[in-house]
Amino acid sequence: TYWALVERPPGPAEAELSDWVVKSERDQRMTIVPARPRGARQARLSYRTLRQEKFGTLFEVQLHTGRKHQIRLQLASIGCPIVGDRKYGGHKAFLPDAIGLHCVRLAFEHPTTKERLEFHVQPPSTWKLNPGSSHR
Repeated sequence: TYWALVERPPGPAEAELSDWVVKSERDQRMTIVPARPRGARQARLSYRTLRQEKFGTLFEVQLHTGRKHQIRLQLASIGCPIVGDRKYGGHKAFLPDAIGLHCVRLAFEHPTTKERLEFHVQPPSTWKLNPGSSHR
């Protein structure tokens, strides 16, 4: 689970996005392609709007696939670039050398013990989130 600060709120407050993505060597970034060409991989995520914050609109994002720059690319494609992410269309400044994207929950199965491990990490205080901005 990720939190993303985006520059503009989306049309729908929540949605699932599904796109075909491929790396553009020429542009040194990932690109959404209209069909399923050679080398393209499907990228799927769900987002929901949490609230307006100082730096932008706060989203909660659930990944259904794990593609390179997936969250950055897919949110930018719906007109909601991540704050500070100039590579994918962001115009607002955020923090030096940072974008408004943070993994707040990471869960996986330990490879040998098979124990489910889950970690929760709040965004740094530099995000200046409104009081009460915590995750479950």
